[in-house]
Amino acid sequence: MVWDGPRLNLDEGIDALRRADVLIGHNIIGYDIPLIKEAYDFDYKGQVIDTLVLSRLFYPHIVDRDNVRRPLGMPQKLYGRHSLEAWGYRLKCFKGDFGKHEAAWDIYTPEMLDYCIQDTEVTVKLYELMLRRMNDYA
Repeated sequence: MVWDGPRLNLDEGIDALRRADVLIGHNIIGYDIPLIKEAYDFDYKGQVIDTLVLSRLFYPHIVDRDNVRRPLGMPQKLYGRHSLEAWGYRLKCFKGDFGKHEAAWDIYTPEMLDYCIQDTEVTVKLYELMLRRMNDYA
């Protein structure tokens, strides 16, 4: 979730997540939800869709695909990876490198918002791809 409207406090953001019917994220099961549970009373009852899990399920040999397709600009070290960064190259929706800078997350900046928006856009594109794959098996 990226919020670029009137400023909410974190409790309001957590409440918005609690009320959601579906939470979709990349590694949301292994990272985001446990982190939120650690900091807040967060007992989510809705559906959770983790694009990292789906990526590993539908593309277990992604390195072979990368070696054949050679995604434009994708560093060799990302070949075979299921990271959102790697998927950004594959989907031609580069997520940027903001978070790699030292102390990038220390204070809010407009660049941070831009990165979060782009991160969400890559996740949406990946989710749409995974939906198509799931429909292939329906």
